[in-house]
Amino acid sequence: MTYTFTRALAFLSAISLATCVFTACEEDSDDDDKGQTSQTGKTDIAARPNNSNQQPGDTGYSSSCVPVSDKEMPDWHKTGKSEIVDYLVSICKLSEYFKDTDFLNKPADKQIIGEPCFCFGPACNYAGYERPELQESMSVIKGYTDVANGIIYGCDGVDKSYKGATRACLRSTNVEGIKPAIYFPNGMCILAMSKCNPSNECPEGDMMCNSPEDAIKLNNDTICGFAKFGEYDPDNFTECPNGEVLMDFVMSISIASLKRSATLDVRGCFPGCKQDSDCHGYNIYDPIVNERSQLKCVTAKNEDGSQKAGVCFDMRTVEANAEGYRDLKLVNPGKWEKKD
Repeated sequence: MTYTFTRALAFLSAISLATCVFTACEEDSDDDDKGQTSQTGKTDIAARPNNSNQQPGDTGYSSSCVPVSDKEMPDWHKTGKSEIVDYLVSICKLSEYFKDTDFLNKPADKQIIGEPCFCFGPACNYAGYERPELQESMSVIKGYTDVANGIIYGCDGVDKSYKGATRACLRSTNVEGIKPAIYFPNGMCILAMSKCNPSNECPEGDMMCNSPEDAIKLNNDTICGFAKFGEYDPDNFTECPNGEVLMDFVMSISIASLKRSATLDVRGCFPGCKQDSDCHGYNIYDPIVNERSQLKCVTAKNEDGSQKAGVCFDMRTVEANAEGYRDLKLVNPGKWEKKD
């Protein structure tokens, strides 16, 4: 799927109408000791991350990290993984987990669906919201052709594209005013596609919206431009390449200050499991949301309940959905079918 400037422009134009939470900041709080961090590592306000719920032995942000940094952002496409990790850890963008040699030296064939990951580059997030994927770019930046101004690390063993799905790195995100929050501590490699369905309802008092057609266009330009990924073709994407669990779920997306909303139909390959400990993010401290992860081995069922599979997921990601849309719908259990 080709990254287009118009998609980014549409979303960024919408951002300009919003409050501070929709600037390029990762942290936004009313607390006096917290502030905002730019994507380059330079900040406007002295800030320390809130690690009040971190316990001894947890791997969170470095105790010496400083989000206020005059360090220039390393060249995103010419800098080694270890140096990038050191930089991001030093400015409180990554937890110290990523400095572990097991992650840094993991061979490509072990960087598979379900493994931890991170993204580095100017296109990794919009308005503080972590993009799950990076679409292929046709542009050449400084003589180097890569994905759209960013690189996903940790997912080299996942197909870049497969039957319309695209390689993605889901990462915890909790931005005030944008729902839903996403809970994937230390990231999770997946292979997925999505379809964005803009709301056709005009919010009360919205002077820009006078008809269902207006609502669809406004919500499509504001949300679908950054939320959609892959080429949605569920009839073709019916199994995962290596026996992972293929499932459908819905995410209800809203931007409060803009009064915009949409739903995102997602079909993706996720790691299968038999028990909670099979999931790499189980019961670990997540510094992004300052709490212990609730990601665990949950059960996905097909439409008639005749098939079940264990899959690693945090159900809070779908809890804001309307009644009847809070379940994980199993498409193909792969190697992880549960037998009663």
